[in-house]
Amino acid sequence: MDQLIVIPALNPGKELIEYVDTLLSHGYSHILVVDDGSREDCRFIFDEIEAKDGCRILRHEVNMGKGKALKDAMTYYLDNHMNSEDGSSKTHSGMITVDSDGQHIVPDVNKVAEAMKANPDSLVLGARDFDSDNVPSKSKFGNKCTIVALKLFIGGHISDTQTGLRGIPNCLIKRFSTLRGDRFEYETVMLIDAIHSNVDIKEVPIETVYINNNSETHFNPIKDSVRIYKVILGTFFKYTLSSLSSFLVDYGIFCGLIYAMGRNAATDSRSIWIATV
Repeated sequence: MDQLIVIPALNPGKELIEYVDTLLSHGYSHILVVDDGSREDCRFIFDEIEAKDGCRILRHEVNMGKGKALKDAMTYYLDNHMNSEDGSSKTHSGMITVDSDGQHIVPDVNKVAEAMKANPDSLVLGARDFDSDNVPSKSKFGNKCTIVALKLFIGGHISDTQTGLRGIPNCLIKRFSTLRGDRFEYETVMLIDAIHSNVDIKEVPIETVYINNNSETHFNPIKDSVRIYKVILGTFFKYTLSSLSSFLVDYGIFCGLIYAMGRNAATDSRSIWIATV
C-alpha cells in the first residue's frame, strides 16, 4: 500500500501495538503514530511501535489536541514524502488517518485505500451507519445532529461528519495542514473547507464499531460539541454577513449616484440605468 497511515493517540492501550502489527501484515509499510502528550506509563507502547520497521513516532510533550496531531502529521508528510516544487510524491499517494482505539478495522482501512486509488483527487471518508443497534444512544444523537446542522448551514450531505477514518490525497494535504482548529473541531473545519472549495468527497461504508460503549473516547460531549457547532454556525453567519454587507454597499452606491444626479434622477430611466451599471 502506498499511503502513509497516521494514528493520533492519547493514552492508548497496548492493543495499539497489535493493531499496528496487523496494518504492517496487510502491506502498510509506512505508519506514523502521533503521541499527543500521553501519560508516562504509555511510553512503552510508543517505544515498541517505534522499534518496528516502517514505523515512526511524533511526540507532543503535552496534550495539544487531535487537530494539532493531524496537522503535525501533515507537516511531517510534506517535509519527508512530497516534492516541495510540484507537490508530488514518488512513494505515496496520500495519507489515511485512523483512530487509535480500534474502531477502524483493517478491512475498512483497505476500503479507503482502494477508494483513494480509484479517486486520486478526492477526499475519502469511512462512513458508519448510526442506525446500527450497537451505536450508543448519545453517539447516535450527537452525530445525527451534527449531520443535520452541517447540511442545513453549510450544504452538502455527509453521512458521517465525525469519522476519523479519512483518506487525504497529496493534492489536499498542504491545504488542510494550514486550516484552523487544534482539537476535534478541526475535522469539521476540514469538511467545511472541502465543501466550499468544491472538493470531491467520496464516502465508503465501514463497520460501526464501538468498544466498551465508547468509554475510551477522549471526545468531551460538551466542550467539543460547542467547538464543532461554533465552527458550523460561525462559518454560516460569516458568509451570511458577507452577503448582507455586499448588498448594503451595492445599494448605498446606487442611492448615492441617484442623489448625485439630481432630484429628478429617481424617476429618470436613463439615470437609473447609469446608477445600476
